[in-house]
Amino acid sequence: ISDLGPKTERYLDFITRNIYTFGINIEATTYLAEIYYLHGRQSTGWHFLKRLMASENGYPEVSYLIINNTIQGMMGVRPDAPNNKFYTLSKLSSEVPWIQADHVPVGSNDLTIRHDGTTKTTATNNSGVAMTWEAQFYGEYNNITINSVASTVNTKSEWGKTVSYLTTPIDVGETVIIEVSDPVNIGYVYLSDMDWTTNTNAGSTKKDFNTAGNLLFMDAVNSYEKGLGMMSNTEITYDISGLGYKSFITDIGIDDEVEDQGSVTFEIWVDGIKVYDSGIMQGSSPTKSMAINIEGANTLKIVVTDGGDGTSDDWADWGNAQLSVDLIPVLSLDYESLSGGDGNGIFDPGETMDVHLKVENTGSASTGVLVSTCTAMGDNSSFVTVNNPTVNLSALTPGSFSNYTHSISIDSGATIGAQFQLRFIVTDGTTSVQLDKKFFITDMYLSDANYTYGRFDYGSLVKDKSITNGVITLNGVTYDKGLGVHANCEIKYDLGGSFLRFISDVGVQDGATSGTVTFEVWTDGTKVFETGVLDDNSPTVSINLDVTGVNELELRVTDGGDGINSDHADWAGVKVSSTDGLIAGFTADNTLIQVGESVSFTDNSMGNPTSWDWTFEGGTPATSTDQNPVVTYDTIGTYDVTLEVGNGTNTDVMQKTNYIEVTDVLPPVADFTADDTGIQPGGTVNFTDLSTNATSWLWTFEGGTPATSTAQNPGVTYNTAGTFDVTLEVSDGTNTDVMTKTDYIHVTDISGGLYLSDTTYTYVQIDWGTVQMDKSIDGNTITLNGVTYDKGLGVHANCELRYALDVNFSRFVSDVGVDDEVNGSLASITFEVWADGEQLYYSPVMYPSTPTESIDVDISGKNELVLIVTDGGDGINSDHADWAGAKVVSIPSALRLDVTAFLEGPFNGTDMNTGINSILPLSQPFSTAPWDYPGTESVSAIPGTDIVDWVLIDLRDTISADLATPSTSIAMQAAFLRNDGQVVDLDGNPVLSFANISVKNELFVVVFPRNHIPVISANALTESTGIYEYNFSTGENQALGGANGHKNLGSDIWGMFSGNSNGDYNVNDSDKDVNWMDEVGLSGYLSSDVNLNGQSNNQDKNDFWLPNIGKGSYVPQ
Repeated sequence: ISDLGPKTERYLDFITRNIYTFGINIEATTYLAEIYYLHGRQSTGWHFLKRLMASENGYPEVSYLIINNTIQGMMGVRPDAPNNKFYTLSKLSSEVPWIQADHVPVGSNDLTIRHDGTTKTTATNNSGVAMTWEAQFYGEYNNITINSVASTVNTKSEWGKTVSYLTTPIDVGETVIIEVSDPVNIGYVYLSDMDWTTNTNAGSTKKDFNTAGNLLFMDAVNSYEKGLGMMSNTEITYDISGLGYKSFITDIGIDDEVEDQGSVTFEIWVDGIKVYDSGIMQGSSPTKSMAINIEGANTLKIVVTDGGDGTSDDWADWGNAQLSVDLIPVLSLDYESLSGGDGNGIFDPGETMDVHLKVENTGSASTGVLVSTCTAMGDNSSFVTVNNPTVNLSALTPGSFSNYTHSISIDSGATIGAQFQLRFIVTDGTTSVQLDKKFFITDMYLSDANYTYGRFDYGSLVKDKSITNGVITLNGVTYDKGLGVHANCEIKYDLGGSFLRFISDVGVQDGATSGTVTFEVWTDGTKVFETGVLDDNSPTVSINLDVTGVNELELRVTDGGDGINSDHADWAGVKVSSTDGLIAGFTADNTLIQVGESVSFTDNSMGNPTSWDWTFEGGTPATSTDQNPVVTYDTIGTYDVTLEVGNGTNTDVMQKTNYIEVTDVLPPVADFTADDTGIQPGGTVNFTDLSTNATSWLWTFEGGTPATSTAQNPGVTYNTAGTFDVTLEVSDGTNTDVMTKTDYIHVTDISGGLYLSDTTYTYVQIDWGTVQMDKSIDGNTITLNGVTYDKGLGVHANCELRYALDVNFSRFVSDVGVDDEVNGSLASITFEVWADGEQLYYSPVMYPSTPTESIDVDISGKNELVLIVTDGGDGINSDHADWAGAKVVSIPSALRLDVTAFLEGPFNGTDMNTGINSILPLSQPFSTAPWDYPGTESVSAIPGTDIVDWVLIDLRDTISADLATPSTSIAMQAAFLRNDGQVVDLDGNPVLSFANISVKNELFVVVFPRNHIPVISANALTESTGIYEYNFSTGENQALGGANGHKNLGSDIWGMFSGNSNGDYNVNDSDKDVNWMDEVGLSGYLSSDVNLNGQSNNQDKNDFWLPNIGKGSYVPQ
């Protein structure tokens, strides 16, 4: 691209925007740095040069291009070898304060060249002949010196930019320093080229880049070569006294890299007075432009605060922030509302409505007379008529605004659910502003709307994708629109009373095999719908609710009572509609069949349709007008089904893509049950396979003997108290399916615990006699079917007993039945167990001849236990009831851990780089020395592009950190480290779960990385709401050893020392002499790649191993 001018500048903007947004291959980026450096775009050039160096250096030509783009691009070195001459022009960005290149060849000559910033260049002639040097500097300067001696400044244009330059001879062996100063005032200066006076969050502030060090982007269309990126909460002040500037000009918004996340407020203060407040801006908010009058001011302060919900994802950008000598108008255009039509605030077929707009002058000078134009755009613009495409407006003074309307009519034949766009442009001929606004006809998908409130226990909301950024898929059916979330979450939308129906399919995303969730819909604070617990095998639930007059819609997803692991939930196709008319809908009795089988379809359309037109791809018949047809499929494949319903006036269509799957052999579906899920140590559980189409079985029994089995219906013995998972994988020789039942088997050691006969009830009601402790109601030994019991309660129907529970108790166990002392009588009774108002157990009617019933129920977290005996419906005669051996016990439960830690190697000043994410192994890497960890953790895919590396977590139970030797370890687990320091489990969940362990003393956590020095918590972990939490990064004394145990990485974020390539407890010569020497020059998942960029090179040795040599771990050995 060699042409100059606005057209080329716009083309460069286009390239930047599309390459940054859409993802690219190496061929598309190899030459980008050269192009941007050529056109004086230093920040963008450096961005793509960094990308080239960091992640795309496997191609042979890349090494040449890196050198070329560094020497000729960033350093601006141009050789003129025939004339023994060379040119320099520093193009350093804010991230590169200096650069030096040795042995730069110009023909047969040899040079050393160094740039310090963009105003000082040093050159040394190492050649055998004298040379001529032209030193160039962007901009116009009043002073230029050569070896501190003043000289004459010359200026000219290079590639459309003004440069100051000086030409000088440079003798053999001579070193010459040329420096410019006192820049000519060109009418503006960027804040990123100024020094701030104070900055409360300098560590997160980047000049000319966003807070993560990437390009500044807002609104997916605006890229900025200059500006400031920062996190909330940040305050920066500048001394602007005597500079003669009149306006502070900037665009503000949240950086595109965090998409719709984040919420911040921008403030501008002049001489201690707040002159601008943006209000809360979210990731979805449009960029705002402004020019603030600063004429005669002494101080400028720019402020970013969080939006009241913490600082997560609060990446704030000040695009092209600059001071200017001009007072200029800046136009801001906002959509306000819709009015007219039927008053519901949304376009319907046949309606005419007014679009209300507000144009404001946010600049420092008045506009001319303004004109607003409106144009319909998009595929459905033929439905749209703009009745007043031009509106004349008055001139606006700074800070003033004007409200006005454009009238829009929608054709009566417009398609319900169609989307169109209106483009509004306001201009005075010199200054203009453009607003593109999407509208829907009758329906609105919530993925195209902005929520007013969101709370997410894990991740965030993903629009039109699953929570893992995959295609939304429920039971094999894919959806183009919808919301992907994770339990637990709440999302609120402002409907403004404009809609009549809420419509969505919901379920657990396909592939989240252990997910269990509940969906709830709330309107104006009232719950109006709940699914009950759904898992990956549950059929899709279709929701169609009346939301007439509703202002606030709230969508909730809660976990199914077993934690949030893999709780990937989809609101598929979720939308609101302003029509209460026809809505097509249907279900099938089976969506997976064999060749030749039939499917029965059931119409469940809304709005009283009178006609049905079905289309069955691959089916016989291929079409039908029956309301509930039956269709046969004779060919293998996956087929769509379409239903169009009508009522004589309107029609509506539903298509389910890939809805029916026809196979020659049905794949296996895993399922099983157990004859008893609550037993004592030494007890045996008999498992029954309920799978279909399976020919082989592989069982895994956590805590059981055997631990695995290939029998179809195995028996398993459990010898240790605890709560255990059971997994069954079935196969037909080709396909497999897996079912895991979490915390399925409860093994209760009743040798401990508290017998209820040894404590006092808080309430009793009994119709005959008194409660007997360790005796039957008649005072005899408790006996059930010939078995005697030393402990228990003897009662008589009807009876109710209540006990206050200690929160540490987790199970209630008892045998129950009619005592043998009334054997042969007409006794008949039932037993009930309740806790906190929830019924946990209900027996059948029991007689003297009925076998003994054993009760083992979960009372974890319960406060009150209630035991009830009722008569069997025939009066209370002889109803002698026993709670034999009744007791409450505690069993070890899962320990939950939330831990945060950082690694020095990949740390970039804000978070950690993920340079090896794409090459991480799928199985844990700690099975060899020095860890020798026997765990078998593995994944089918790395749970996110934000994963940095594997780590090994070790929990140690002792009285102090310095005594936490390996012998005190109670559990270990391999996990992943996320780029924000959060340790996550194999599914990416931020809370690790350690089954069946308990802490007797104090809990300490050790984090073992692969090639950094491990750390141990200096302090015992504290438990809050059932989770032990620890953050190593927040201070020096968080790790044992303080500043010797870990390192301040900058911005007061502490992390583990890098350079420990052999994974032991020390950084020493063996890390270099063995690991690094064996791997230097290689790429891949390497132990000596201590900065985790995928390569072993001098940077690992010089920047990380060498500064840390001699450092050692304080983890007790």
